[in-house]
Amino acid sequence: MPRPKFRVVGHDEVKISRDGVSAIFTYADETMGGGMNLKIGPEVASLNDDELLEHHNNVVRSIQETRDRYEHIAVEIPLGKPQIEFDKQCGQWSMRGDVLRASISDLRHPETDVSEPIIEVDGKELSWQEFGRMLTTFSGWGMRLTIVPDDELHIMPNVRIMNSREDKIEI
Repeated sequence: MPRPKFRVVGHDEVKISRDGVSAIFTYADETMGGGMNLKIGPEVASLNDDELLEHHNNVVRSIQETRDRYEHIAVEIPLGKPQIEFDKQCGQWSMRGDVLRASISDLRHPETDVSEPIIEVDGKELSWQEFGRMLTTFSGWGMRLTIVPDDELHIMPNVRIMNSREDKIEI
């Protein structure tokens, strides 16, 4: 399912319904991710569609203003300090920062002869499923994956935009 792409909408672009204390906005355009549910309170029943649509559009404007002001600074945990921790309440690993230094290996399952990636972080081997589950805590965000030699995990590499590694670098 695509990440919701909220925007200010008009009556012809959304279906508005009510459920208890919430207004439910279902977008006609499927690329917008389905819709938005706004918990408004008991007064939702007495508001007309114009008023509810204005609530929706004000929320969208507020989201956009917040995004416009936000400056993301990716946090990298210092070398020697744990980058991940196991959350017993959630039953999964979680990242302590936004940058992850890890090594990639594989595990071949003898019964199926299929390889599965193993991601090693801080000396802990995470299965592909455990690693993927850890990434879901960032659902709605994006990521850049940069592959570097395993002895240079702590160094920010130079990045050059080319069509492939085989492209010749013109100087």
